[in-house]
Amino acid sequence: MRSDFKIVLSPGCFLGPDDQTVSLALWAPTAQHVDVLIYEEPRGGLATVCPMLRGKGEVDDGVWRACGSEQWKMKYYKYRVKAFHPTTGQV
Repeated sequence: MRSDFKIVLSPGCFLGPDDQTVSLALWAPTAQHVDVLIYEEPRGGLATVCPMLRGKGEVDDGVWRACGSEQWKMKYYKYRVKAFHPTTGQV
């Protein structure tokens, strides 16, 4: 099996080759801050809030990323985004 193989769990969510990590990615180039909220149930409830980091390496590609443990597998998630809106000029 290839070592760079990833299984797509849902858009922007990948299960790494070691089956121990979950990686989330969100393209939000105008965002000032992004959190991922992890839930046990599909209708929400108490969330685990994890801040995401923007860019990777020397190039800022506008993608926010977070990696979680295998405990994130089969969980529900959504993003909380604080973004600048160029059309309105507001956050």
